[in-house]
Amino acid sequence: MEIMDQLGFTAEIESLIQSKIDSLKVITDTTNLKLVRFDRLKSACPYVSLIPQMAWLDFMASKARAFDHVERLMNANALHFIEEGG
Repeated sequence: MEIMDQLGFTAEIESLIQSKIDSLKVITDTTNLKLVRFDRLKSACPYVSLIPQMAWLDFMASKARAFDHVERLMNANALHFIEEGG
């Protein structure tokens, strides 16, 4: 979300978000422990966003259309991985 904010997409993405997670907790019969607090981050978006995959992919594809050098392959079958220098 930090990168999306820097690109100026936060307002558009907000409508796609189904849930925001600002902390992770462990709750048992004897313990209630906050493991992580994203809300303490110095960020415009101090949370983890849960966005449906199709909505996210559609959003990213729409943004990619603005760049001629970005090749989008929709409904393509991946047959092999190409590994370079790794």
